[in-house]
Amino acid sequence: MLVLYTLLLMGPAAEEARPLTLLNRLSLLRLLAGEEICYDAYIHKAGIWFHVGEATFKVEKRKGPTGGLLLRGIAKGGKFGYHIRMLWESYLDGKTLLPTLSVNTKTGSERRFERYLFQKGEVLYFKKKHCHRPDCKNPAHFVRKTKWFGPIPVGKETVHCPGCKDLRHYIWRLIWRHKVNEPFLDMLSAVYAARTSTFRPGASFIVPVVKSRDRWHVKVTAAKEEKVKVSAGTFDCYKIILEPHNVGDRPNAKPKFSGLFGIQGTISIWVDKVTRVPVRIKGSIPFAFLTLYCDVQLKRATGTPEAFKLAANDILGRAPAAQ
Repeated sequence: MLVLYTLLLMGPAAEEARPLTLLNRLSLLRLLAGEEICYDAYIHKAGIWFHVGEATFKVEKRKGPTGGLLLRGIAKGGKFGYHIRMLWESYLDGKTLLPTLSVNTKTGSERRFERYLFQKGEVLYFKKKHCHRPDCKNPAHFVRKTKWFGPIPVGKETVHCPGCKDLRHYIWRLIWRHKVNEPFLDMLSAVYAARTSTFRPGASFIVPVVKSRDRWHVKVTAAKEEKVKVSAGTFDCYKIILEPHNVGDRPNAKPKFSGLFGIQGTISIWVDKVTRVPVRIKGSIPFAFLTLYCDVQLKRATGTPEAFKLAANDILGRAPAAQ
């Protein structure tokens, strides 16, 4: 339902920076610790725009000897009998600022649990599903069931639960093993990584993203400059063009690229020229048998330091040293 931070991932350009160029600037993310960005989401149905939810994104310093950052996004809302809550968490390494673990949770009218584990040379993709292992011995996965002799109940028996919504019966399953020879990012860390790049009209850069069983090189281009007015104010923005290219291990598959909130198709994004905060996102999302048009607008952004603004707009980056 909520279609917010699906950003910064597609589009043609005259100049193009490869993934390594972008990843060399990740240390700039240290400057964003304490930043908080809030959005309102609207959908268009039957000629009327409806407010359907809100989302908040934060950057936090991780405690402990290794340090690093935690990127967290929380979205909630609903309309027309559909309600949902989403949580994204991306844990960034204290030295490289590359993701080490990403966890995505969706609850409400839909349920989905995903985890990405980033290791040297591979990314492991897990999903949390109901246990159906024939050799399961976990007593928490067993239930009492009426035993029948024909149409006659003859007592109770203990059996493994065949399927339910009790999360105690769910286990993490390895779904796909991505073999990689270059770093990849989860969707949330990709959004923040893109903000560290130097935007110039006509130039583009590549964001390497892993999602489900597929990997993408997403070309990001600042197409032109425009003024955008939203509830948070009026901003001088770059309008961003996105173009994804599948570089995964399934050559015969034809996956559709979708962002954090399931947004697909043509996406229009406007990013503030100074802070690189996405100000507005417009596009479409599939909903039941309909295609709903969405408009996500910046509500509030706080905590973006002046040092990040200067570094993000400096072609050299002026990145702070690793700690």
